[in-house]
Amino acid sequence: MRNTFFNLIFLVMLSACSSAQSGLPTQEVTLINGIETHKFTAELATNNQQRKQGLMFRTTLPQNGAMLFLWPEEKPKPRQFWMKNTPLPLTIIYAYKNEVKHIIRRAEPYSTQTLGSITQPIDAVLEISAEHPTAQKIQLGWILNY
Repeated sequence: MRNTFFNLIFLVMLSACSSAQSGLPTQEVTLINGIETHKFTAELATNNQQRKQGLMFRTTLPQNGAMLFLWPEEKPKPRQFWMKNTPLPLTIIYAYKNEVKHIIRRAEPYSTQTLGSITQPIDAVLEISAEHPTAQKIQLGWILNY
């Protein structure tokens, strides 16, 4: 019984380390298609420094880990990203008023190619591992709740 307690404490501490590494707050985020709900624990990038750093230099993400980029100080506008210094293949999901408007599937690690919504206004971007089972299912029109 005692070992079980210590193992449980260890697992709780270990799960906290992933967000502790970045120092960013986390929030549950869901992608919904009307039938299925896909849950993620997203690190929040809400200022210029956090958004600039993003997932650069990260070599792993927790199984349902993600990063949610928000611009609370700005009006929605087209958003562009790149994969410079990002070793993880990512699926990048662009949303406006909670609706998925644009998707980049399996963005190439380390690429400096600009990726984004060229003309559509965007107010949230979610990055998830391209290896996550949901990454290939996501479609335009899905709902991103955060």
